[in-house]
Amino acid sequence: MSLSVAGDASIHADQTLLRRAVTNLLDNALRHAPAGSTVQVNLAGAGEEGGTCIRVVNAGPAIAPDVLPHIFGRFYRADPSRRNSASSTGLGLAIVDSIMRLHGGRASVSSSDGETVFSLLFPSGGDARPLAAA
Repeated sequence: MSLSVAGDASIHADQTLLRRAVTNLLDNALRHAPAGSTVQVNLAGAGEEGGTCIRVVNAGPAIAPDVLPHIFGRFYRADPSRRNSASSTGLGLAIVDSIMRLHGGRASVSSSDGETVFSLLFPSGGDARPLAAA
């Protein structure tokens, strides 16, 4: 496995929470990407939406369309055979979603054609919600 990191942008975020969100996405990507593939982390301005976007991209089987709306739910696991897995609580993506809401941003996912992309959209500095207000 290899990791590719690219981009240049600024994010107004709590360092510890940002680290947790990105770590959770990387853990997920590394767990589901095929051996020998590259997991990509891209950082860029969010275009018309403003703010900054971090994308974690991995190859591998697509997530089923009926699963995508539930992926950030607490204790949700797309693969029923993993329900009793000792290595996962089913909370990682729910934590990512909560962190993004605390920052006034949002988490999203798309998956098709052998590629899954998790995106974290942080609002521009002036639009960020104070963490204490959450």
